Amino acid sequence: MGDAVIVARETSSLIVIRQEIVMAAVKEPPTVQFVTNSAGEKTAVIVPLTDYQELLEDLSDLAAIAERREETTMSHDEVLAELKNDGLLPH
Repeated sequence: MGDAVIVARETSSLIVIRQEIVMAAVKEPPTVQFVTNSAGEKTAVIVPLTDYQELLEDLSDLAAIAERREETTMSHDEVLAELKNDGLLPH
């Protein structure tokens, strides 16, 4: 499903972040097949293995975001200063 770019905003909620991940990640819908019962009702879906694995990874990413949503945030300037102090960015 490609790389997802997440843009954090002070007012963003988990729903907005989830929408941004989905919009960035979904280039085209996976090819699926439906299993139906004798009445023609959909009872199951068959998804290609690679698409299934990517969906599991996306769910794992969303769970990590949900677990961390209450953590304190840092401004962009604070992050840059910390990276410079740690020697990960040039001064």
